[in-house]
Amino acid sequence: MLSAIYSHELLFMFRTPLAWLLLGLCAALVAFQFLAQIEFYLGIADKLRNMERAPGVTELVVVPTLGFCAVLVMFLVPILSMLSIAGERRAGTVSLIASAPVSMWSFVIGKFLSLSTMFLMLWIIVAVMVFTLLWGTQLDLGLCLGGLLGLFAYTLAALSIGLGISALLSQPVAAGSLCLATLLFLWFCDWVGSANGEINFFSHLAASRHFNRLASGLFDSFDVVYFLVLVLLGLSVAHWRLSNEKYFG
Repeated sequence: MLSAIYSHELLFMFRTPLAWLLLGLCAALVAFQFLAQIEFYLGIADKLRNMERAPGVTELVVVPTLGFCAVLVMFLVPILSMLSIAGERRAGTVSLIASAPVSMWSFVIGKFLSLSTMFLMLWIIVAVMVFTLLWGTQLDLGLCLGGLLGLFAYTLAALSIGLGISALLSQPVAAGSLCLATLLFLWFCDWVGSANGEINFFSHLAASRHFNRLASGLFDSFDVVYFLVLVLLGLSVAHWRLSNEKYFG
């Protein structure tokens, strides 16, 4: 049943021009940012040669590009997630699914995997851009892999949060707005944590802090667990809401 839901959702998504439009637009924006960072690096290359322990192409091109991708994901996820469950509830199809002999976990995970597949395509495009630099320069592969891992983990966490919020609300616009507000808060709440130069609760809560640690090559299991908890939390909220709707109306 899970595979049937996954394939149905994936085919439905890519039969609409919205998915292709967003994927192409995001790829174009990432490519523009990538080329802009390369141009910036070439512009200061002469100054870097005279510096001791100067940052390399990985720090000045790859890491900023991956950070731009993470911000792009933050704005792209609400657009797609608000149509996944809240859009179906508004169309009246959620009640049909609730009355069918379908596990709510299968429905939620099928939705999650279909959205993840689309973002995986964008992640592959970004990874190919990054590794094309191997043709003309040396990359810090550990730093590149850490940044790609951070981007992948943050994307999955953002998608699960979007699905959870989409399951809670019946209006797609409200679901998208609340999802964007939540992702913005999780990304920028580190400003509160670092306001006094001290590490506090908001510092540990900030997704940007955990992403930047992975992108800087600091692999810590706590950062991986943080994103894993967000994924499980978002999917659990979606399952809880849909299960209540199925059994209690």
